[in-house]
Amino acid sequence: MARNIGADGRTVYRAVLTLTGRSGEQWTEYEGPYSKAGHARGRLSFWRSYMRRSGGDATGHVEQAHTVWAPVDQPDAQRTAEASSGNPLLRLVELYEETGTPRHLAPGYAAELFAALARELADALPEGPDRASILARAARLDARGEQVLGPKETPEQQ
Repeated sequence: MARNIGADGRTVYRAVLTLTGRSGEQWTEYEGPYSKAGHARGRLSFWRSYMRRSGGDATGHVEQAHTVWAPVDQPDAQRTAEASSGNPLLRLVELYEETGTPRHLAPGYAAELFAALARELADALPEGPDRASILARAARLDARGEQVLGPKETPEQQ
């Protein structure tokens, strides 16, 4: 049944659930998109209660995205141009294809990966507030990665 989630260029939300069955097997489920973060949080609460009653466990978080609609049967010239110019998101996809990075990428490594992609994006921008903001975010992601993984080794320490 179709529904209108008001996703025409607005922020949408989804619940990302890690479910653990009674025998210990784990899997990830995605529910959404929803027009409000509260709806996605409600799904997290539902699954935590449901899995507890079933002898399992559920953890999760809410993610947000901004929708961009494009025709399915026609190539998007702008997206193709961005991809061929080294778009950092394309680099993430390429990294996944090259390395087979597991679905549950450890938080510290994910922070480092996104920090590197943010710096790559910043390198493509001219000096200005956008570039400075992206570099600041990269620094925060690096700090988060070091908090989880410990300080990076310098070449002398290796």
